[in-house]
Amino acid sequence: MSKLTIYLALAQSGLWWAVAVAVFTSVLTMVALMRPFYRVFWAVPAVAGAREAPVREKPVREVPAFMWAPMVVLAALCLLLGLAPGLAYGLLHQAAALLAGVGG
Repeated sequence: MSKLTIYLALAQSGLWWAVAVAVFTSVLTMVALMRPFYRVFWAVPAVAGAREAPVREKPVREVPAFMWAPMVVLAALCLLLGLAPGLAYGLLHQAAALLAGVGG
């Protein structure tokens, strides 16, 4: 829906060249993503033994906490801001006011 809203806003502003660029970019993105999408969801799995398995020098193991902890913290922040978006209002309002003052 957000892309449609952007397309409609551009069209209402009379920026038809921007509508064309935006639609072309969206179509190009879709075409670029179709092959990986097809390979992941619809391609026939490779036959076992068709390729040699990569040789691993070290066994696969779980990553240490300092690598997964930041992802957990960021996911929790996303969840928190998704459930209570008003928590970020003060900071975002100040940033928007600053940008509005610079731009206008």
